[in-house]
Amino acid sequence: MRMIFNLIKKEILEDIYNVRFVILVLLCSVLIPLTLFISHKALNRDLEDYHQALSKYEEKLKSGQENTLTFEASGFRPPSELRAFSNGLDAALPSSIRTTQKEGVKSGESRSEDAPYHALFGTIDFLFIVKVVMSLIAVIFTFNAISGEKEQGTLKLILSNSIPRYKIAVAKYLGNLMILSFPFSIGLVLGLLIIAMSSGAQLLSGENLIRILLMFITALVYISLFINLGLFVSVVTKRSWTSIVFLLFSWVFFVLVVPQTSGMIAETVYPIISRRVLNIEKDIQKKSIETEQGKELREIFKKDDYDQLRKPIIEKYRQLLGKQLENIETEYSNKKRMQRTIANTLSRISPASSLTFVFAELSNTGYLELENISTRAQEFQNQVEKNVYADSYSDDTGSGMSVKLGTRDFSSIPRFTFQSIRLEKSISAVELDFFLLLIMNVALFAAGVFLFIRYDIR
Repeated sequence: MRMIFNLIKKEILEDIYNVRFVILVLLCSVLIPLTLFISHKALNRDLEDYHQALSKYEEKLKSGQENTLTFEASGFRPPSELRAFSNGLDAALPSSIRTTQKEGVKSGESRSEDAPYHALFGTIDFLFIVKVVMSLIAVIFTFNAISGEKEQGTLKLILSNSIPRYKIAVAKYLGNLMILSFPFSIGLVLGLLIIAMSSGAQLLSGENLIRILLMFITALVYISLFINLGLFVSVVTKRSWTSIVFLLFSWVFFVLVVPQTSGMIAETVYPIISRRVLNIEKDIQKKSIETEQGKELREIFKKDDYDQLRKPIIEKYRQLLGKQLENIETEYSNKKRMQRTIANTLSRISPASSLTFVFAELSNTGYLELENISTRAQEFQNQVEKNVYADSYSDDTGSGMSVKLGTRDFSSIPRFTFQSIRLEKSISAVELDFFLLLIMNVALFAAGVFLFIRYDIR
């Protein structure tokens, strides 16, 4: 045990006196706190906008009466509290939900529309720092861990003391992990302290704090994976320059190429129609059902008991339309889910994709939140349908005549209540990706140790 401790101490001291460590400390102590602080300020602005939208909507409801047919019930989604750790889908998710009697649920504008330059250049979050910056630093720290010492002759000197080779491999792994973890942890703590001091203490309490801790642990596992990759390649390639070239190629492929191209491949092998085409199909279905409804209403239009006869007809076609639109949406959602499954499966070749999935779900900016919004929107539509739209109707008979709907007070209509994904469900969604990162770690470490035991130091 003392031998491993001394070897770890040697690795740490060598790295501390290297310019690479100074760069690492500066990056972590500046980039992480600055990113979290700027992202938190942006979150506060969006929260203020969210509360203003709620207030204006309440004023609109209390200002007077509106026609039921043209009335638009609205709901608003607050921004994710932890999006500083992973922007994920947050900017693309609708910030509002709207529903009308004739058109049903409609997604409102997204936050990316207010800041198009974010879509153009992208944004930096904690995930970006871990996924790109820290993984690249891990590669730079370990590319010559074995091959470099062989070239300098120090490896032969160490082995001359009859030290078991596996202990050298373990010491190099633990030493580099400590060197990278310490500045990274300090940078994260500084960032959280800055958020807490800038009116964000509530953000760092309860469930959110557990989510942050889980993301931190996942980040360390991810960094550890690239340390193991660097050690493995350093054993395989024999020479330092060959090692760095191979590692940089691998880093670009797994961190940048695979996550970006997996979706493109999925769209190619399993193409589906766009949302725009789907909406056109819905409009066609609506017009077809409205035409059938008009024909049936014209047949009874001149009857004395028209008011009594038309209500069941209106209700029948309202339910028929709702079912037809639901079937169209369900079929599209199933195909979209299949396409997404193909993309996700392909992307999981890369540890960067698994890290992204974990961070996005734990930050409530991932696929679960997308499905959550859709579910909440449909629930809101059903509530408004039951309390508002079911008491009114539009029965255009197609003969140029239509019944004018009366106005009513909408101040007491149901309000849209948004609930984010619970922690238990988020953890369940990320278990696979977390274990994939662990398995990749173990596999690379075991392969590196196995090859190093048989390493030719000549």
